[in-house]
Amino acid sequence: MLRPYRTQVLLGHALLALAAYLAVPVEKASLWPLEIWGGLHIPVWVWPALLGVTGIPLARTRRARVGMLLCQLSVIWLVTVALAAYLAAGWNPVTVLCGVLALHAQWTSVDLKAVAAASGNG
Repeated sequence: MLRPYRTQVLLGHALLALAAYLAVPVEKASLWPLEIWGGLHIPVWVWPALLGVTGIPLARTRRARVGMLLCQLSVIWLVTVALAAYLAAGWNPVTVLCGVLALHAQWTSVDLKAVAAASGNG
């Protein structure tokens, strides 16, 4: 690919925006399940770091295969955030937005797989 796939860049930016939202040091009542998993206390910096480490290369990579893998990883992060928001507060904007972004990331991954196969990298 000569340049990053357009929807892959948008997903990378969305992950970075979500990372910035989670990094702001204010209480987010709808996302407290992200901090406690099976009795383990997850530090508050872990989720913004995971989203940032996934979002930056996703927005920049020009390799379709790498973009596909990062999109799949972003699906996992987005579904986890959506489920955490749902568990804390039921249906809310974070649940719906992250769910739709996860679906979008999945379809972008499928498109990138086709691009990789067409370019001989698949």
